[in-house]
Amino acid sequence: PFLDLYEAVIESNGQISDVKNLSARLDSKYHESNVAFAPDLKSVYFTRNNIKEEDTKVIEVKDNSPRRGRKRGENTKIIEKDKTINLSIYRADVTYDGTWKNIAPLPFNSKNYSIGHPTVSKDGKKLYFTSDMPGSYGMSDIFVVDIKEDGTFSRPENLGKKINTLGKEMFPFIDENNILYFASDSRKGGFGGLDIYAVKIYENSLSEVIHLGAPINTEKDDFSLIINNDNNQGYFSSNRKGGIGDDDIYHFVANPPVQFECDQLLVGVVKDDNGKTLKDVNISILNNDGKEISSTTTKSNGGYKINIPCDSKIKIVGTKFSYLDDEKELVLENNPEGKAQVDLQLTKIVVCKQSVNLQVQNIRTSKPIPYAMVNVYDMKGRKISTEKADKRGAVNFDLPCSKEFRITATKDKYDNSEILFKSNKGGLTQKAVLNMKLTPDLTEVKILKNKVIVNINPIYFPLNSATITPTSATELNKVVDIMRKYPKLKIEGGSHTDSRGGHAYNLDLSIVEKGERVTAFVVFAEDKVLM
Repeated sequence: PFLDLYEAVIESNGQISDVKNLSARLDSKYHESNVAFAPDLKSVYFTRNNIKEEDTKVIEVKDNSPRRGRKRGENTKIIEKDKTINLSIYRADVTYDGTWKNIAPLPFNSKNYSIGHPTVSKDGKKLYFTSDMPGSYGMSDIFVVDIKEDGTFSRPENLGKKINTLGKEMFPFIDENNILYFASDSRKGGFGGLDIYAVKIYENSLSEVIHLGAPINTEKDDFSLIINNDNNQGYFSSNRKGGIGDDDIYHFVANPPVQFECDQLLVGVVKDDNGKTLKDVNISILNNDGKEISSTTTKSNGGYKINIPCDSKIKIVGTKFSYLDDEKELVLENNPEGKAQVDLQLTKIVVCKQSVNLQVQNIRTSKPIPYAMVNVYDMKGRKISTEKADKRGAVNFDLPCSKEFRITATKDKYDNSEILFKSNKGGLTQKAVLNMKLTPDLTEVKILKNKVIVNINPIYFPLNSATITPTSATELNKVVDIMRKYPKLKIEGGSHTDSRGGHAYNLDLSIVEKGERVTAFVVFAEDKVLM
C-alpha cells in the first residue's frame, strides 16, 4: 500500500475527527508523508518518493578466479539494475482555499540519496530535513538549509555530531521555541529502536540533547513527534505494544514542557570616574522582579565574571562604600556558549574628610606599640579601613566628617582593644589614642577582701544593636576563664547606655537586649557556669 497524506479536525481533548484523504486531491500515485507548512501558510513542504525509471549500476569487483585471457585479481565490471527509489522533498504554493499548486522538487534532491521529513522554523528562514547525502556521519543525518527571501536555498549543512550519530537520526520537528525534536536509534541511554530526543537550537550553538524518557519512549520505535506550543499538546507515532496497527498515532500533553538548563557567562570591569579599576566592588544580579539571583565581587584588577541564566532580562548593580552605585540592564540571548560583557563606573562620593592620627600605646607604660593592626568600622559594622601602625605605633587615615566609628587594634600577646570615635567637622588633624595591654596571666589575679579583681576593657555595642563584637568577645572570655578557675564565684553583669539614643529607647535596649546577650555569652551549658 502507498503512504498518503490525510487531514483531520482536532477536538478540544486532542482526539481527531472528520479525517480526509489529502493525497487524493493532489492526484498523486506515489508515497507521501511528513508535511511542513511555512509560518505564513502560503507554502508547504512534504516528502514524496523520487520518481524515476530503473537505472543501471556498474560495480567493479576483484575477480580471483583464473580465466582464459585474464589475470587473477583483475577488476571485473558487473552491470545490474538499481531498483532503489529514494525520497525527495517537494514544495507547493497554497492558495486561499487550501489548494496546493506549483508542486516542484527542491533543487538539492538527488536520485543518489534520500531527502525527506521537512520541518520549517518559526521565522520561516530555515528548513530542517533528514538525508543520507554525502557528508552524513551515519545511515541518515539531520541537515538544515537557509530559505532565502527570493525562494532559493543555501547549501545543505549537517547539524553535526552533537545530534547525528553513526546510526539513524530521522523525523525532525522544530517548534516555536526553537526546540528540535527528532528520533534516533543509536544514542546512549535509549530504550531501544527509535527514541525521541529534543535539543534547543541557539544562534550559534546547541544545548545538550535530552532524551524524552517514558512514557513517550519505549523499547519499540517512537518517532515523528510534533507539538503545539500554545497548549503543550502534540502527537507522535509508535509501533509499541497495544497499538491497533503497525505504526499508530498517539496524543500527549507535555506537563511540564521540556526544560533546558542554560547558563551564560557575564564578564565586566568596574572602574572609578578617573578610569582606575576598583577591587572589592559588590556585583549583584537582579531578575526582572528586582530579586537578587546571584552575586560576586571584583578582583584586584577590577574584573568580575559570573554565570547567569540564559534568555532573561537582568540588572547588574555595582556597590562599594563611599561610591555612588552604578547599574545597567541587559537582555540575554539564548546562547549558552556566548559571553556578555557589562562594564560599570562608580563615582567617588565627594564628602568632607577628617584627617585622623591614631596612636596605639601600652595602657600601663604609655609607650607606643609598633605594627599593631588597626581596623575602622562604621556603626553598622561595615569595615571602612585597615591600616598597620608604624614602628612608632602611629596610624594616619582619613574618615568622613561628623561620623561615629569603632576602631579596633590587634597584636600578638596583647588583648584586642577598641574605642568609639567620632570625627570632627573637618579642619586640623584629629588625634586619638588607642590603649592596649598585655594579655593577663590568670595566675596573677589577686583576691582582695574576698573579691577577685580583674581589669577588662569596656564592652561596646554597635548603634541600634546588641551584637557581641569580636573585641567584646575577647573581654568576656576573660570573665569566663576567671569563673572556670573559681567555680563558686558569683558575679553581677550590667550595662549602661551613652547619649546616642533617647531615654526610653536606651532603657529598653540596655535592659532587655544587651544584658541578655552578655548573659547568654557567659552562661553556657557544658561548663555549667551560673551567672
